[in-house]
Amino acid sequence: MPRGGARVGAGRRAGSLGKPRVSVDRVLANATLDPAYSPLAFLLGIMQDDKQELPLRYQCAVAAAPYMHPKLSSVEVKGDASRPLQVQSDLGQALAALAELARTRQPDMIELLPSDVTTVEA
Repeated sequence: MPRGGARVGAGRRAGSLGKPRVSVDRVLANATLDPAYSPLAFLLGIMQDDKQELPLRYQCAVAAAPYMHPKLSSVEVKGDASRPLQVQSDLGQALAALAELARTRQPDMIELLPSDVTTVEA
């Protein structure tokens, strides 16, 4: 029993088209020579262009997605189980410093002289 070779009905049908081809001239016409124009901006430009075919726009969206929405990564937390976990951030440190300042600071005394007081008649 033969195992290799041509089989009836196998392969691409005669006359069928492969993957949709994109005209290089059309893509280059949409490109710009501005050095500040990034490849990501180029992909987003094609993706948002309603004149482009949907498969091309989809490929650009798939290619640009990792740069716009990066995958979340897991972080392993190591430490001593007897000590609770303390999370510190710049905001937390600033709030702690402000609370300490409020506890230790003496209120400023304002001296008010009788000459500074004006009476208002009703």
